[in-house]
Amino acid sequence: MRELLDEFEADAAVDEQLALTEGAGENVAALLQNQLKLEDHIIDLQRRLKEREAQLKHMREETIPEAFAAAGMGGFTMSQGWEVEVAPFVHTSFTQKMDAEKREKALAWLRETDNDSLIKNTVSVSFGKGEDAKSQALVEHLREQGLTPKEAETIAASSLQKFIRLELEANRDVPLDLFNAYTGVRSTIKRPKVKV
Repeated sequence: MRELLDEFEADAAVDEQLALTEGAGENVAALLQNQLKLEDHIIDLQRRLKEREAQLKHMREETIPEAFAAAGMGGFTMSQGWEVEVAPFVHTSFTQKMDAEKREKALAWLRETDNDSLIKNTVSVSFGKGEDAKSQALVEHLREQGLTPKEAETIAASSLQKFIRLELEANRDVPLDLFNAYTGVRSTIKRPKVKV
């Protein structure tokens, strides 16, 4: 990073290259240094935010639930009016970027267990200029027209989480690994509404 700053300073100091008046090159170098400092600061804040998010996740999903379990507590209202609850949850991560084979197995499992209503299908195709009439054709006719539709199958995260939670509550097996899912208990603090 320091090398880059030195490079900017050197470039800014050469009036012929920048076609600037005396002192303006130093001003540009200072502005570029400020930009780099801001960028570095943002990178550091983002790193620190990730660290804090990991700490919060650990606190919410491990430390506090363990303390509540040890104390035999389920929830309560704090003197400030904040409602505190520790309850089971399901987390999933079913995205287009996940392993294709795993994704296909997960979709197949939903179909085999008659839960394919969770699957949303999106079919899209790109058309060039002047092909507006073709774009209005039905999806079934796209291949007949020589076009290659791109199909995407998705599952809404909240629907999948609710489905898995209900299946687990009914003591039915769900292949959690196929959906990058895990379960646990999590603490939640509901702050009282502020009256305006």
